Amino acid sequence: MITLKRVIAHALLGIFLAACSPTSNSFQADADIIRLRHLEHYGKLLSEYHAQTGTYPFIGENDVPAYVFIASPEQKDDNKGGPPYAHKTADFRYLVEELESILKYDIKEYYDPQYEPDSKPNFYIYMVDGGTFNFAIHTHEAFPFSNPIGKGYNKIEITNNPNGAPHLVEPNLLFTDPAFRDAVSRTVSKPAFFTSRENKNLHATRNTKQD
Repeated sequence: MITLKRVIAHALLGIFLAACSPTSNSFQADADIIRLRHLEHYGKLLSEYHAQTGTYPFIGENDVPAYVFIASPEQKDDNKGGPPYAHKTADFRYLVEELESILKYDIKEYYDPQYEPDSKPNFYIYMVDGGTFNFAIHTHEAFPFSNPIGKGYNKIEITNNPNGAPHLVEPNLLFTDPAFRDAVSRTVSKPAFFTSRENKNLHATRNTKQD
């Protein structure tokens, strides 16, 4: 799994270095807090799903790795590539529908607040491979719990199967980590701006047909 993830990371890095759009350090500092909060949001949904079903969405349904790219209408065209091996992809709306069918309530859809890519992907990724799920976000800042990929590109992943990899962490362990709690509790300098971006796409998969 570690080798596989290195291949994925370097493939994605090449895609986004080819079409980068610089952003300010102040934007990235705020955006990273939002990204961490979104990771906790989705991690808790996945844990709640597991508590009711004993498994995770799409586990056991594919014979090759399957990916869901969690991209808003502004971001979905930025993902032009994918991992260089056999895989399947599913639209985010199917993950939303699957979660809601079990949880029995409408979930909020949160997306990376950065509309245009820079040296890192500007969307989140849910991946299933065998009996393992990974959910990844990409931050500008390097955290104690992140995996450095390149300059301004750090990956943070939760999983049900760390398999000895130091930067793959089970959701509850990450979310109770003091370093994570400190980072996610930081003050956003422009809360109204980021709340507006969040609220714009809370149910985007219902309102926009995605390819």
